[in-house]
Amino acid sequence: MEIDLSNQRPHITINFENGFDDFFIIHKEVDIESLKFTREEVEEVGETQKHIVKINDLLKNIDDEQVLECEIKFQFCI
Repeated sequence: MEIDLSNQRPHITINFENGFDDFFIIHKEVDIESLKFTREEVEEVGETQKHIVKINDLLKNIDDEQVLECEIKFQFCI
């Protein structure tokens, strides 16, 4: 899939000590069947999903006030 970002500004830029990362939000119709993924990409999604399930399980065992504080910190780190 080709995406031309030459005339686009990033929606978010995150600066860090040795540089920065730009993040773009792109709206585009895509035929899901035409996408091809490498084994590494599929494995990364699987690992991420495992972490999300663990986090959700932990959040179920914390009272509402602590859950809100934890969710805010977690979202900020992403």
